[in-house]
Amino acid sequence: MRTLPEEGNVNCLIRVLPLEGETGERDVREVLDIIRTYDFATVEIGPMATTVHGGKEEVFKMLREVHDHLETGGCPFVIDVSLSNTCGK
Repeated sequence: MRTLPEEGNVNCLIRVLPLEGETGERDVREVLDIIRTYDFATVEIGPMATTVHGGKEEVFKMLREVHDHLETGGCPFVIDVSLSNTCGK
């Protein structure tokens, strides 16, 4: 994890909800693996959601990668995202 200049940073809470199928736990683990590949200033993995703090473009890139990964897996899903440019400053 690294220290970032505050301008252009966001906090992002992401929650992935697989809607059916038997691969839900695996899908969530794979999403966490994707998130861990990014060099965010902070990553807090919780039992219900994960929060990251990092550069806006990097956060959006991660969200796109998570979406695309789940979509190619074929399981219906919901990704619940909250973004803030002020929380955590």
